[in-house]
Amino acid sequence: MKILLTGGGTGGHLYPLLVVAEQIKIMLQGDVSFLYLGPVNEFSKKILQKNNIKTKGIVTAKWRRYWSLQNFIDIFKFPIGLIQSLFYVLKFMPDVVFSKGGFGSVAPTIVSRLYFIPVLVHESDVVPGKANRFLAKITDKIAVSYPETQRYFKAHKVLFTGNPIRDYIKTGSKEQAVKIFNLNSDRPVILILGGSQGSQEINKSIAAILPQLLKAYQIIHQVGPGNLKTVEALAGKLGIKISRSDYHPYEFLEQEIAHALAACDLVISRAGSNSISEIAASGKPSIVIPLSSSANDHQNYNAYQIARQGAAVIMKEENLTPSLLLAKIEQIMTDPALRQKMGQAIKNYYQPNAAQKIAQGVIYLTKISDLKGQGLFKDPAAK
Repeated sequence: MKILLTGGGTGGHLYPLLVVAEQIKIMLQGDVSFLYLGPVNEFSKKILQKNNIKTKGIVTAKWRRYWSLQNFIDIFKFPIGLIQSLFYVLKFMPDVVFSKGGFGSVAPTIVSRLYFIPVLVHESDVVPGKANRFLAKITDKIAVSYPETQRYFKAHKVLFTGNPIRDYIKTGSKEQAVKIFNLNSDRPVILILGGSQGSQEINKSIAAILPQLLKAYQIIHQVGPGNLKTVEALAGKLGIKISRSDYHPYEFLEQEIAHALAACDLVISRAGSNSISEIAASGKPSIVIPLSSSANDHQNYNAYQIARQGAAVIMKEENLTPSLLLAKIEQIMTDPALRQKMGQAIKNYYQPNAAQKIAQGVIYLTKISDLKGQGLFKDPAAK
């Protein structure tokens, strides 16, 4: 079987594609080949190569919600991406397409439908973006991560699956974290995540309150690619020596993130769907800081969805001052009952079989294997 994978080039798109691809390999006992078609940057190229996924990059266009000359330039980019997709899809000719949606997947998905290839799209966020709302009209099935998202699509197309996360997230241990990050097992730990690209706003706010935080806590901080030297310099100005303190900054955490989640007492994070799902799988209390420039404000909707259930505390980016962030941290860290309540509430947003459900849905569309009897995949259009 040949399967085309497509989506944006960020970790939020790539990791679910890879997790589902791995499940498909297991179900088909390795009798499958994959091709990723979409935007390619250094981050995505590294991740895809590491997972042995063949890759073809295309020119992609993005429509921004704000005034930008780039919007007009991108009008001319889109036809180029379509032509590239016509060639690559024809050459590979997949049996089925699994799309993570986003602007990077639009051209490959349109072309695949022109070739009458079945497509399953996955929507990670509570409120779907423009790309997925459009793609849902031309695709066969759309899998959603939140029950509330089903109302945006035709009922016979929707599969409620949850959001697939990396398998190793649930395998972390505090003991391993102590060794990997050189932690003191008796001191509380705060984990700070800015998404796969990092967040300069969060980095600066954390740096400003590091002296106060380090009096009581150990900090594991994913600062984002290219940001490590800047963060180390900010810490250095405060007299904090990285090698001799309880502050542990890293550009990016891969499998180590599982151990960091297992060891931490609080997570400070962006509100991307992947981040929320991984926090949910670990059952940790969190402060979520939605990215104000996220497409269709999806991170804000994600954050409010979990906050309404008492599963997280929201801090809007425009209110992200060091003093207010420190106050929120202290409020949670000094209240063990609150942390336990939040940790229990966030678990409701973890769907352990999400990757298997999506993988079965993808295979089902090929008509090669009817997997409905296994109890995970349920076609809403079936009688």
